[in-house]
Amino acid sequence: MALEEVPVKKVFIPSSQHVSRLSYDREGQPLEIRRLSGALVDELANCISLIADLDGARKGFSCLLSLIESSDDTEIDRIIFDGAAIRYRRCFTTGVRNIFKLKDFLGILNQEQRAFHDHIIDVTDKHVAHSVSDLEFQIIVAMIDTEESKEYYSGISAFSVSMASTSGDLLSVMIDCCEKFKREILEPRVHQIYEQLDHYLQQLSRDEIRKFPEPVIDTPFGRTGPLQKRK
Repeated sequence: MALEEVPVKKVFIPSSQHVSRLSYDREGQPLEIRRLSGALVDELANCISLIADLDGARKGFSCLLSLIESSDDTEIDRIIFDGAAIRYRRCFTTGVRNIFKLKDFLGILNQEQRAFHDHIIDVTDKHVAHSVSDLEFQIIVAMIDTEESKEYYSGISAFSVSMASTSGDLLSVMIDCCEKFKREILEPRVHQIYEQLDHYLQQLSRDEIRKFPEPVIDTPFGRTGPLQKRK
């Protein structure tokens, strides 16, 4: 079952809507929502968050692959690559979402995929995440005219030197890696947890489910929710 096929009415499925007291099903009928908690719920949220980052990375790599031979705007290419590389790297850094061991992911890659994965992580650490590195720097040069008839000194210029580049092969393999992680590790676990939570909730009465707290999220701008859904 694809993620898109998960029924909207399941109260524990994350939504991109503004936090609200009411949610809505596909027919526009109002649904109350309650926030769940616990180890399984946290793992489900983390899995879906990882899938979102992998999807973002895959879309970025795919977009760049379509532009790489047709676009002359290297700055746009760089912006797309940086965004995709960072979204990809986020899946393998330590933090609250680090619910899988690195070997769980890397063990399913073939030799070529593992080499490109390591390359992207290394380039992102040294080239994307830092403004100055061994892979990227500026050099200042004096320019000299080669024609003897002209004044020998022509001025000063700056050159950007970058040893981190992308290729069609690299992008294609990274797209495959994103899909592989999502399809073989994350989606099966999402559906497994989904079935466990679904079975548990079906055993509860409406009043028992209503005892779960309404969604309230602390943000840097204050506490959000419960709010009416914005039109």
